[in-house]
Amino acid sequence: MAPLSVSFVGYHTSREALNQYCKQHNISASNNRPLLQHLESDVGVPLTLVSVEHSIAGSRGVAGAGNDPGLHNLPNELYISCFTDYNSQHEANVETLVPPKEFSHLKDVVQVDGDVKRLFAPRAELFSYDAQGRSRITEKGPNIGEEIEGSTSDAKARFPEYVPD
Repeated sequence: MAPLSVSFVGYHTSREALNQYCKQHNISASNNRPLLQHLESDVGVPLTLVSVEHSIAGSRGVAGAGNDPGLHNLPNELYISCFTDYNSQHEANVETLVPPKEFSHLKDVVQVDGDVKRLFAPRAELFSYDAQGRSRITEKGPNIGEEIEGSTSDAKARFPEYVPD
């Protein structure tokens, strides 16, 4: 699957912060599945690791079960999201979405940069797993996280497009 356009609400983090979390909890960083499952059990809400491409030159697809490169192979900007809309039919209105209270607990368990961000990324890889380890990312799957009203197809005009540092 090709990289997806995605609207999301989440915290910016780093590979180093996620690797530190893995070390603290004796989790392998070679696959994102155990990391995300452990984070979800700590935070209590479904999470998505969003890897935003620095440029459109990247050609890696969206990872699913069995196709997860792990933390060491994600050169892009990383976000941990509580709401992810990657549905090609429409873009989500995330401006007014209030993340669940539990999501703020993420700042207590893993190092994040700043406050919650609401972004649109034209190309991103997504990683999210249920309790059985199955990928939640499907070709035309549902949103991951809270449902919101007022979806629109004009996300590019309403969301700050990701611009790498």
